[in-house]
Amino acid sequence: EEEEEQLPVMQRSLLAKVRYNVMSRASKVVLGVSVVLTLGTVAGVHLNQAWDRERLREGVVQDLERLERKKENLRLLEEQRVLTRHLEEERRRGEERLHPQDT
Repeated sequence: EEEEEQLPVMQRSLLAKVRYNVMSRASKVVLGVSVVLTLGTVAGVHLNQAWDRERLREGVVQDLERLERKKENLRLLEEQRVLTRHLEEERRRGEERLHPQDT
C-alpha cells in the first residue's frame, strides 16, 4: 500500500480500475454460476415433481385395473359355484334314478 501511495495519481486511478474490473469479472462469474445452479435446481425439482405425478397417476390406473380384475374374478367364481351346484344336483338325480331308495 505504501508503494501505491508513491505512484502518481494517474497510475493509482488505473490500478483502481484494474482492481475494479477484476472484482467485477469475479462477481460476474459467481453470479453466472449461481444463476446456472439455481436454474438447474429449479428444472430438476420440476422434472422430479412431474415424474412423481406420473407415477401417482399410473398407480391409480393400476389400482383401478386391479379392482376390475378382482370384480371379474369374483363374477367368474360365482359362475363356477352355480355351475358346480347344478352339476352336483344332476349327479344326485342321476344316482337317484340308478339307485331308487327302497321304502
